[in-house]
Amino acid sequence: MDVEAINLRKRLALLDTGQTVEIDTLMDDEGDECGCEGACAFVLELPDGTWFADSVDSYATATIH
Repeated sequence: MDVEAINLRKRLALLDTGQTVEIDTLMDDEGDECGCEGACAFVLELPDGTWFADSVDSYATATIH
């Protein structure tokens, strides 16, 4: 399972399976928990029970009209 997209404001991630999962933790550049404004990394639990962590800058910003 891979994370295809993230929405930090809603704290959601879209998986390549089409499922959405909640982002459990947002972290700033010092590794402290933060809100979506200062987030540099995130952690979420995948449906199979494993944990996934990644950098926010791995994802491009997209605007939907």
